[in-house]
Amino acid sequence: MLAEVPLSLLVKSPPAGHLVGLQRGKGSSAKTEAPVRTTGDDLSFDLALEYRDGRFRGPFLQQDGKGQFIYLRWGVSAGDLTAVCDRRTKVYLGLVTPEAVASAAKTGRRIVLAFDGAAKDGFPACATVKVTLG
Repeated sequence: MLAEVPLSLLVKSPPAGHLVGLQRGKGSSAKTEAPVRTTGDDLSFDLALEYRDGRFRGPFLQQDGKGQFIYLRWGVSAGDLTAVCDRRTKVYLGLVTPEAVASAAKTGRRIVLAFDGAAKDGFPACATVKVTLG
């Protein structure tokens, strides 16, 4: 199945004042795309991923032994060189089933992956976050 899948990453209640954006690419050539400054309100990053042969594909995709994921970059990593933090949030796509992909591709409805935007220390969420379907 070849499909374009509309996807939203819903960041719930991130701490205010931090620059955050999607990581496009890998390694030292990676760039931050669509950076925004948080206000404390929920924010959403919308993108479309290609789904082919049971896998997502595209410039935002990363992969490790646990599966495919997307990074959000915060603070210094997002391009704010005066920031007090330098973090990345790892959003795994494991909850997105082939059935959800087929439905989204057919209807055009976005698949929403939601997660808390703040870590226990009050700074932006980092490392792997617990994702729910929104």
